[in-house]
Amino acid sequence: MERKQTVLIAEDNDINRRILVNMLREDYEMLEAGDGEETITLLEANKDHISALLLDIVMPIKTGYDVLQYMAQHDITDIPIVVMTGESDERSEEKALDLGAWDFISKPYKPRVLLTRLKNAIARSQINYLAQVKHIAEHDQLTGLYNRRHFFETCETMQYLHKGEPMAFIRMDINQFRLVNSFLGEKGGNLLLQFCAREIQKLSEGYPWSCYGRLESDVFVFCIPFDKERCEKDLLELTKKLAEYNKEYLIEPSFGIYCITDAMISSEQMYLCASVAAKECKNKYMMFLCYYDAKMSEQLQLEREITHEMQQALDDEQFLVYFQPKYNAQTKTPYGAEALVRWKHPKKGMISPGAFIPVFERNGFIGKLDYYVWEKTCSYLKKWLDEGLEPAPVSVNMSRAELTNPNLVDMIISMVKKIGIPSRLLHLELTESAYMDNPELMNDVISRLHGAGFTILMDDFGSGYSSLNTLKDINVDILKVDMKFLSLDENNTRSKKILASVVTMAQWLGIPVITEGVETEEQYHFLQSIGCEYIQGYYFAKPMCLDEYEELIRDCKPVEAKYSSRADEEYMIPSLLKEKIYKDDLTGAYNRRYLKEWLFLDLAESKEKDFPLAVVLLDLTSFKHVNDLEGHLVGDEILIEVGKILLSHTRKNDAVIRYGGDEFIIIFTNCSEQVVQRKIGELDKAISQISLPAEHMSMGADFGYSYTSDFKKDTELLKSMIRQADKEMYQHKKVNKR
Repeated sequence: MERKQTVLIAEDNDINRRILVNMLREDYEMLEAGDGEETITLLEANKDHISALLLDIVMPIKTGYDVLQYMAQHDITDIPIVVMTGESDERSEEKALDLGAWDFISKPYKPRVLLTRLKNAIARSQINYLAQVKHIAEHDQLTGLYNRRHFFETCETMQYLHKGEPMAFIRMDINQFRLVNSFLGEKGGNLLLQFCAREIQKLSEGYPWSCYGRLESDVFVFCIPFDKERCEKDLLELTKKLAEYNKEYLIEPSFGIYCITDAMISSEQMYLCASVAAKECKNKYMMFLCYYDAKMSEQLQLEREITHEMQQALDDEQFLVYFQPKYNAQTKTPYGAEALVRWKHPKKGMISPGAFIPVFERNGFIGKLDYYVWEKTCSYLKKWLDEGLEPAPVSVNMSRAELTNPNLVDMIISMVKKIGIPSRLLHLELTESAYMDNPELMNDVISRLHGAGFTILMDDFGSGYSSLNTLKDINVDILKVDMKFLSLDENNTRSKKILASVVTMAQWLGIPVITEGVETEEQYHFLQSIGCEYIQGYYFAKPMCLDEYEELIRDCKPVEAKYSSRADEEYMIPSLLKEKIYKDDLTGAYNRRYLKEWLFLDLAESKEKDFPLAVVLLDLTSFKHVNDLEGHLVGDEILIEVGKILLSHTRKNDAVIRYGGDEFIIIFTNCSEQVVQRKIGELDKAISQISLPAEHMSMGADFGYSYTSDFKKDTELLKSMIRQADKEMYQHKKVNKR
């Protein structure tokens, strides 16, 4: 038997409420409320089950208008409201309608009229609900554009209606969106996507017909009549708008255009073609759009063949594990290897990983291939152990897709136990970009793998957007740096210093470094001189098949690299690192970037757990006036003089930082609060004695400070102390203005 719908009757008159209950009893279940407050309580408790509300306007405690207002404010908009009133003036009806009423019924009640209006209101709400469900099913929730399925359906219908007319299928995405999203934050990233959606909608609706949608993440698509000149002009305009969206970060799109010549081609196929075209203009200077052509079709055909043959290749073990040895930089002897995959096709011969790995990453097959390589590698390690060898660890790659697999850790642990090798022999590599996609998730995965005894390597460190700050938070055991991201030749001292800095930072944290892609003797000697522990690359050995690698390791005992203090002073000393990266060129103080990483740089080697620390913030009082009146050159001279004063009145282990403009921060460590107060007095006096061009002018400073006797190495605590010092400085500033 079908369950009756529920109607909430809100009527303060008992007799009227009884009449309504008797009228509706046959068709509906009922809830009753005698005042506005009780009505709101029943609504909150039963809003998912109430089909309609019969609402009296004149009620005690809270009126019907109050109930309407509450429902509007709390987004209870899907319950139809029929207002019952003895008032017949238009103003009352208009007010109720403005607040969300659906219909009216006058007292005294006429049963037939009441039932009809109530039934109609409920039917309308159900139609609205179905429309909402349909809208949700067809639209992207974030942007309101068509979702993937509905866009493709609409696009194919539009093709049919306008067959014979030139049209273009356009795919757009944002270059390096993960970096953009990291810079803007999740909320800022979503606002950017909504901005893109609005601009694409505006662009598309400027044509006589069009459709547009968001397929995933930052991927948008739209189909419009094709006029080459107008199309390129519109896309250039959209590119300019995105470039102007954020003044601090350049946002660049890539457009792939497929000109539709066959009305029977599927939208999915057109999307693939446009995607191939979009890829062509990625990371190419001044190139933001590309048209699909026949050559790209050959690439697409190759991808289809790879996709068609991949499972059979896995079943037939056409995928071979190759090994590229890693060498101890000091002893020049092999110490383990990285397991790589090669595809030996029975007809096509060796297929390059560059041809099939990206395809597998896109279609999800990479997870199966990863597991295959892991299992093969473990079986080889087991074989060597059984033969009495002492194999060094072999590392395997974990794809970005696999890292989000909730069963990943259990799967790896189970595999190692099944094959019977110690977990220390299987090293696991993840890329820096995969880590930065979701640091919280990655740290959890790493922690669980550590708990099972695995060693974690971060591959391609430095090729993305790691900093000293992220390095101290990444719980990995070994860093891998690729020579490709640095142009290392005899004259490129800057690249050498960057690479040396990475090695230095890692050594401060006790993390060994493997540098891969090493091809020349000059590169090897440099890496050895800066203390890099391991080297991988063609200089020592190319990737080799199983037999060749076994022959290599049979003849030598693996020697683990030890930390080398033979660092080349020209590149390695921390003071030079600070000088080059963190100095403010004008004042000689540190720059603001240094403040973000001060905890790591100055305290990495400190053995003290808790120690006294003071944060002093100062702002020059007359600087803006002098700068405006005398010009920026005079202003710069004053800042230089202030820098000299601050540096001469502080110790070597204190940090003087130019915070911005004429604001400075001084961090005093291991001194009493009385000493800090005395120092502030000395600085105030010295700054007030700076000579200015005009005799009537004088320079001064407002100070604020915070102090703790037991500072812990905690970023949030440091931020809190800066905020406290800033607050005190502005209190001081207010007092001085009086």
